[in-house]
Amino acid sequence: MMRFGSAAAPTLLAAFTIGLCTACGESSTTPTPSVPADLTGTWTGQIGLPGTGAAVRVVWAALQPGNTASGRATLTKPAIGIEIPGVMVGVVDRQQVSLSFVAPVAPMPTLPNCSVVGTGSGTTAGSSITGTFSLIVSNCSDAIESVTNVRLTLSR
Repeated sequence: MMRFGSAAAPTLLAAFTIGLCTACGESSTTPTPSVPADLTGTWTGQIGLPGTGAAVRVVWAALQPGNTASGRATLTKPAIGIEIPGVMVGVVDRQQVSLSFVAPVAPMPTLPNCSVVGTGSGTTAGSSITGTFSLIVSNCSDAIESVTNVRLTLSR
């Protein structure tokens, strides 16, 4: 039987204390849930490079319940000033964002058969989204052109 007054007691107490401290430093094996970035707000930016003639301005008013943000979006080609209204949807996985845009046929009286769809992806860092985007345009004359994997920059 060991007594606390014996010479072995401090050694046993020290070993027990070190064992507790070692266990305190170990991390939990339970994964922490990933929280998607919040895209709620008004985003403005551009699809394409400025000065190329094919660049399009974007304004997107997004609301985000859960990991999907959606809302009205408008594409504007600065050289002409024609606005193409539609809907933008963003699906968020942590800081990664998959985006899609749809402007239904007949969004404007001046271009009654014009339709635009787009997809892209990017990374969000607080108040910015950067990535690439593609647009497929039908029957929009020169109001907007189709583009493939061009630069996307948005900020709020």
